[in-house]
Amino acid sequence: MGQHDLPASRAALRSLIEATFHADDATPPRGADGAIGLEVEFFPVTRNGARLSLVDLTHLLDDLAGVQREGARPVGVCGLPAPRGEEVHPHGPGHMPVWHTASGGRLLPEPGGQVEYAGPPRTGVRAAIADLNETVQALAAHAGSHGVALLSAGLDPLGNHVEQQLTGTRYPAMHAYFGRRSPHGHLMMTGTASIQVNLDLGSGETAAQRWRVAQLVAPLATATFANSPVPGAISGRAVVWGALDPTRTGIPSAFVASDLDTENTNPVDVLLDAALCADVVLVRRNDRGSTGEPGFTFERWLEEGHEVHGRPSMADAANHLTTLFHEVRVRPGDHGGVLEIRSVDALPAAWRSVPATLYAGLLYDEECRNVAQRVMGPHQRSLPELLDRSSRLGLWDPQLCAMAVEVWTTAARAARRLGSATVSPSEVAVAEQFLDTFTLRGRAPSDVLRDAQASGPAAVMDACAEPLLLTGGSR
Repeated sequence: MGQHDLPASRAALRSLIEATFHADDATPPRGADGAIGLEVEFFPVTRNGARLSLVDLTHLLDDLAGVQREGARPVGVCGLPAPRGEEVHPHGPGHMPVWHTASGGRLLPEPGGQVEYAGPPRTGVRAAIADLNETVQALAAHAGSHGVALLSAGLDPLGNHVEQQLTGTRYPAMHAYFGRRSPHGHLMMTGTASIQVNLDLGSGETAAQRWRVAQLVAPLATATFANSPVPGAISGRAVVWGALDPTRTGIPSAFVASDLDTENTNPVDVLLDAALCADVVLVRRNDRGSTGEPGFTFERWLEEGHEVHGRPSMADAANHLTTLFHEVRVRPGDHGGVLEIRSVDALPAAWRSVPATLYAGLLYDEECRNVAQRVMGPHQRSLPELLDRSSRLGLWDPQLCAMAVEVWTTAARAARRLGSATVSPSEVAVAEQFLDTFTLRGRAPSDVLRDAQASGPAAVMDACAEPLLLTGGSR
């Protein structure tokens, strides 16, 4: 019997979470070196006369097959190892290939036909952005030769309706579960895109403070990097996620209710509570998946068992943790935990480095963390309300704007202090230009995209399409 076959328990679940917060003692955490990992998603579209429409996965896979660079190869289903006994087909909408690039990144399709590039961890924003731009440029050039453009926005800016196209195990179960939970379930699966910034958690009190600060600034990130305007909201993507499933999205309720002033908010306690209170999305048995029912929490599964599936195993517990989608996730990394920031809409290429630059300054600089905690700490109990306001009003909300200006301008200065090995002067300059263009004026990229949408598809293409040539260093 393997470790994953062992029965799960509250203590075992806690141990899984706790292990993430402890770096390997033999290797110092990489946080001091400023490791950054970036994941970006795009909407591939094709022009049919005056109309733009999303490319379906069957055609997308045919196009992606030509992007394999040296060392690239298709592997498992959407980055996960192939289940035993389940054949992985290199083509076809049921079983998606994942291309590993020579640099260690991954290129893969998403349920609605979106394309994701998950770059490898790099020491510094410059290296992470350089790898990202090189890969995305190659993809955009290849797609362009097939009449396909890559659009960057938090929601499909053209309002296409597509079906969920992955038929492996995980994604159909997620689609069915979220469809039962929310009218936004289908749209979240098939029509959203983001930039996810991954940073080293570190260890000890540094890890705890980075985690706390990342939670506190989530509303500011949503408002600042909004790029998915819909009627009544500056970030339609954030509205969709906010209404999706309160048991696993937003800010963990135990964090909102904790006492930040004492600095005794234990991340492990908060995340354990979040995991226990979250409903079960998927149960895997014998290479098959069973969709969870809203209201059936993991805690209930532990205590009462399931009439069909019995009690959860450690494999069930580990899988359950991957289905928690709070604004800040903690994932295991090579040397300790990784903070995954999930509050940023997909942004145009010109501004793609900005979230990484500002988050590096925010979380890798102790002085900046202290400022952010001072600014946002008094609002801890109202974080859910702030998050809702940030998705709807954005920086048009004077209070949110004032807090964002103070936190992000401090983060830009902190990024410059980190030095060129972590954040280059050119990246700081781009971040400062972004703040001057948008944040200091109470605006966000959504304001530009909203104007483009009012002018028609051609203007949307100009605002969102990946350029075929990138100039200006890391931009």
